Amino acid sequence: MKLYTPRSQGLSTQRPQPFEAGPGVRMGANGFGTSGANDAEVAAIVRAAGGAIFDVSDTTSLFQAITGVSTGVTGQPVGIMLDKSFMGGAPAATFIAGQPEVVVNGGFATDTVWTKGINWAITGGAAVATLATSNLSQASILTIGSWYCITFTVSGYVTGTLTPTAGVTTGTAVSANGTYTQVLRALTSTDLIFTGTAFTGNIDNVSVKVIPGFHATAATDAARPVLTVAGSVAYLTLDGVDDFMTPTPILNLGEVWWHVGGWRNDTAGRAAFATSDNFRGSAFNASSLWRWYDPATAQIAVTSAGDPATINVLTVQQTSTASLSGRYNGANGATMTPFDDSASTLGLTLFTVIRGTWSAGIAGRFYGGAFAPGTISAPNRAIMERYAAGRCGVTL
Repeated sequence: MKLYTPRSQGLSTQRPQPFEAGPGVRMGANGFGTSGANDAEVAAIVRAAGGAIFDVSDTTSLFQAITGVSTGVTGQPVGIMLDKSFMGGAPAATFIAGQPEVVVNGGFATDTVWTKGINWAITGGAAVATLATSNLSQASILTIGSWYCITFTVSGYVTGTLTPTAGVTTGTAVSANGTYTQVLRALTSTDLIFTGTAFTGNIDNVSVKVIPGFHATAATDAARPVLTVAGSVAYLTLDGVDDFMTPTPILNLGEVWWHVGGWRNDTAGRAAFATSDNFRGSAFNASSLWRWYDPATAQIAVTSAGDPATINVLTVQQTSTASLSGRYNGANGATMTPFDDSASTLGLTLFTVIRGTWSAGIAGRFYGGAFAPGTISAPNRAIMERYAAGRCGVTL
């Protein structure tokens, strides 16, 4: 057995060797679905490959707003879906709680570290604003390009709004007492800022923790899928009109990659995911089989059985620009020569036929799955297929 040693929390372009592990059985995060494989093993396989895991069954990895406000609730939209490859099989909430604090003096025990704008004061173990239209901030504590989970408590609220900003990425304004969690990606600046707008109230218990990974976000509020929990399974419902999500930072799978996931695609000619900005590099439902474009732009089957309009585990492996194969529920493989999109702008997009915009996206369901560059061994592929099968309730 090759042992997996966790790397640093930063994203790396170096591609380590695949992790080999034996099968195990445990309940999925939050009890939705039996994974059919140990979640820690699955996370190690994907992490070692430099890929991403999206686990819809872990509702703590889902956030309703594009700025990450409120975790997943059945019947509500999903604006952010966290990559769980760094989380070692733990629920997202557990992993984030165990991350080190980035902010200093988040409990305001002393009047230090924070830069206070007009009408802000630190007293009594809180930052107190009195009609403050100014900032409370800490400079140079974030890393540009990283994602952060920001939690804070508002008390003594009287009037106005309070808005968190991470490196110029503005969060959602709040205007009531309560404890809030927002997930933001720091861009162009390393400062943490809380902006008051005629705000009178207190802020306390500020926590800022980095969340490494390739996290999928909806482009707009309208583009968000909806979370459904039915029995022992959880899935995202896609409307086939404008719903799509893009991993950020860009997850470039290259020309050698693999995917295993739980899908149901109700409409022929609609794509489940794309690997570039060229629509011919995508998996879609057509003529009751999963298909891909070949060099002549014909739609060629990559599974030899199984209807995409039923719940299934889809496995796709591309071993070169000239060879792509697919499997359906752990068997029934087919191999084809795919369209070569290596000259295109590469990057994974979910639920659409083309990277960066919605076009011919699926109307159906996504139960979760993994995407990774490189090749996958047959034993690890079997682990990933059992994992996906447990998430969507399919018997392989």
